[in-house]
Amino acid sequence: MSNQISYDDALKFFQSHELYWEVMLNALEAKRESYISDLKRNAETPNCDERADSKAIGGMLAVDDLIYEFRLPVEVDS
Repeated sequence: MSNQISYDDALKFFQSHELYWEVMLNALEAKRESYISDLKRNAETPNCDERADSKAIGGMLAVDDLIYEFRLPVEVDS
């Protein structure tokens, strides 16, 4: 017996616990906002660093993917 939890199992667990679900989504959206802040701060810097922009954009896209997937309707096993 494996004690590893699959991504789908974890997703179903959190979706079935509404309070945990909302907290997790709020945390993801806050993380996305921090990446946007990083981009804005970097843009205001005289020696704008493209690598920092790429890192922030990559992180933001990864978080966007999670938020999108987590906002999809819950799939219920039949």
